[in-house]
Amino acid sequence: MNLRSPNSLLYFLCFIAISLLLNISCNNDMDMASDAVLNEQATYATAKSNLELKTTVFPVTQDAYLQSGRGHNKSIVRLEENSRKGYLMFDLSKIDNLSGKITSARLEFIIDSDPGYGRIEVFEGDSNNWKENSLSNNSAPNIENQLGSVQQVFPLYKKVRIDLNADKLLPELNTLILRHSNGNDLAFASKENAKLSGSQLVVTYSVTTGSGSSNTGTNKAPNAVATASTLTGKAPLQVDFTGSNSSDDKGVVGHSWDFQGGSSSSANTTHTFDNPGIYDVTLTVTDAEGLIAVSKGLKITVNEAIGGNTPCNTDGGRAGETGLKLWCVDGMENPLSGSFANGDLKVDKDGSNSTIPKENGRIKFNVTPDGSGNKRAEIRTAPWNVKHTLGTEEWFGWSYTFGNDYVIDQNSQWKFFQVHNGVVGESPQIGLEIINKNQFGGHGAGEIYVTNSTTSQNYNATGITPRAGQTLDIVVHAIWHNAANGLLQVWINGTKVYDKQVSTVFASHPWAGNAKWGIYKWPWSSQSNVQKSVNQGIRGLTTYMGNLKIITKRPGDPDYGSNSYSRVVPD
Repeated sequence: MNLRSPNSLLYFLCFIAISLLLNISCNNDMDMASDAVLNEQATYATAKSNLELKTTVFPVTQDAYLQSGRGHNKSIVRLEENSRKGYLMFDLSKIDNLSGKITSARLEFIIDSDPGYGRIEVFEGDSNNWKENSLSNNSAPNIENQLGSVQQVFPLYKKVRIDLNADKLLPELNTLILRHSNGNDLAFASKENAKLSGSQLVVTYSVTTGSGSSNTGTNKAPNAVATASTLTGKAPLQVDFTGSNSSDDKGVVGHSWDFQGGSSSSANTTHTFDNPGIYDVTLTVTDAEGLIAVSKGLKITVNEAIGGNTPCNTDGGRAGETGLKLWCVDGMENPLSGSFANGDLKVDKDGSNSTIPKENGRIKFNVTPDGSGNKRAEIRTAPWNVKHTLGTEEWFGWSYTFGNDYVIDQNSQWKFFQVHNGVVGESPQIGLEIINKNQFGGHGAGEIYVTNSTTSQNYNATGITPRAGQTLDIVVHAIWHNAANGLLQVWINGTKVYDKQVSTVFASHPWAGNAKWGIYKWPWSSQSNVQKSVNQGIRGLTTYMGNLKIITKRPGDPDYGSNSYSRVVPD
């Protein structure tokens, strides 16, 4: 039997004692480390509490656009790919005076005069040595770093917001250069605009409020309070807005109302909403030190005013007659064939069956390609070749429904409304077209475009892509004239998607023609295009149209130039 020696036992007891001491020491070190971490977190939280975030709206100080080497200082800033660039200058030196650090920035402007679509890129300019009234190729800054971009449709009177890279903005004078691509030209309000606010930079920045966590004596953001006399009504709807109840510890010095189609800098103001829709109205107030607050949005609902205004009792008329012309589908024969509605309207249809049926109180259009060039099922005004004289004004209103089996054709475009001057081989003057996938970059097949062939095949995106079973309420307003006096406006479901002073007649044929509705799918003249549609499972196209309203006016008529939207908008 082997017995442990006394020395071995002593060594074992010493080992146990040393282990206990080390364990106690480590626990103390962990407690100290934990205390150190907690102390660091507390210090960070205290330091963080000394920083205050402020947001200020900086109005543009210089704005112009450059075209063909010349600067233009107008009420709008135009952007167009390879043709027009916008130049904006903002003074952010106030942030430097506060020793502030920019944390976020957003450029805002309101589309005016010329809606469009595409991509807008915002760049930093390499100098600020330019003036809006003398901008030229020689004085224009060069493009440096990209700060931000956006790609979308730019509807008329809508506010565009572009987030910018705050790390590249300095608290001093800044020049921003705006470049457009991949779409149709557009314009936005400048600071010289009499109706809309100019561009602005909304900048958030941090400032040190002093030692400790107390904020005593620091400026606080204002309180924006907006009220409206009514929140709903029929177009045109006049609303009184009150913003004078807004408050601030150092006084409110600025008010800015955004009506999504207008603006005002008065504390209390009145605005009229001419068109149906839902408008999110906001009030931005600014205090003496530039801090801002934005009110909670007021949702103003503007309804159609048609109810009881023009009841659907058929009282049509010929294409060249003036006044209100109204056709109720229920009062039409079934099927429609040749001239109908007392000769006011006529069927235009390809194929062996030249009739168009009615179904559930609507006109039913159907085109089934059969290899023989079957591509059209339309009705039009009569008699043909009306030749409206220059200055004639027309309003058109109708509802249009896409069949429950509607499939977007990726390869073949088609029109569902057009006005044609009667000249053989000439394109329609204006139209509403469903595009294919290859027509315009950044826009998918099925989107509705406003077309105008009198200005070199001008196409304008609406941002609306109808789906199966969807009904659209459409209003088109045209003044038939040259570029200086013509006008074209389009509303879809109460939203104005196009509004431009533009030529609406061909210079070589200065008159307006007959209007057509239905289906005109000319690519189906080709059997190869028919097969491409069949390969997508598309073997036909069916749509429906409701009651039709037209108002024709001539210069000198008592109501010429008056807003007749509410008289033609569909029920």
